[in-house]
Amino acid sequence: MELAPVLFAIVAGHALKVPEQDAEHAREAHRLGLSYPLSPEHHIHEQASERRKCFGLKPKDPMRDHPQNLFCEAVRRLSSHIGDYVDTQWFVGAEPQDAPTAAGYIPDIDLLEKITGGDWRLVEAIVKGRIRLSKCRDEVFQNGKSFDNDDKFLQAFAVAVRQERDKQIEEQRKAGLKKLDAWRAFYAERHPDMAQEYDDLVAQHCHEEQWYPKHYTDDDRVQSWIDPFKEDRHINENSLPEYQQRKAAAEEKDNGAKTLTLVFPHEDPVYRRFEELKRHRSQLKKQFEEVWA
Repeated sequence: MELAPVLFAIVAGHALKVPEQDAEHAREAHRLGLSYPLSPEHHIHEQASERRKCFGLKPKDPMRDHPQNLFCEAVRRLSSHIGDYVDTQWFVGAEPQDAPTAAGYIPDIDLLEKITGGDWRLVEAIVKGRIRLSKCRDEVFQNGKSFDNDDKFLQAFAVAVRQERDKQIEEQRKAGLKKLDAWRAFYAERHPDMAQEYDDLVAQHCHEEQWYPKHYTDDDRVQSWIDPFKEDRHINENSLPEYQQRKAAAEEKDNGAKTLTLVFPHEDPVYRRFEELKRHRSQLKKQFEEVWA
């Protein structure tokens, strides 16, 4: 307990260094002719570091920006090489600007493996509270059913966990698609030109549906899929003509030089326009959800 403030200060110090580390890695990768793109939210991370906000900054537009909680990122990086002693695989983390809790630090992984049949997607869903184990237990023991031994019970419990998750996904996906259709009609009725422009940009410049960034966990991917109302689509950087031209010019300019020219996809006009449309849609979504509710 006496060491806690000191340990916190150490991690907080590392958290404030995260943006600088990323920039340094990008410079070194470029020097070696490798690719290490900085995230579009890197400028937000830099602002947080400059303001000494070790938990990061909340985005002004949650629909556009998805910055990290720097403290949580520092915890992950510091623990990446000590997996034999500290397992933070299921560390839940926290939203930017929020202090993290111990959620996800100490699950009984061996037990969770048994009651999920070794399905790590189910393990993550349980750790994050998406599956009610008490409900699964009631399903197993319904109608006074009993078991001869623990192994048979665990097998039955694993089946109940999977069935509960599949049922949740099916119900939530169905409800999400219904809500998405209503939302698209709501928006198109008020802004038909912008609705069409958004659809065209998605078709021409976004990755296919169910493409997600590398930092998404399996559970993040599932949650995005079962809630299509989020419209979680991502720009394909290879489809941005101006960004690709500027990137190629910068690489040619910096070839053999000691300087580094940073070029970001969010500077491309197509990218900026897509973000503008997303912001506009997010503003009307609040109005739509009041009507939908």
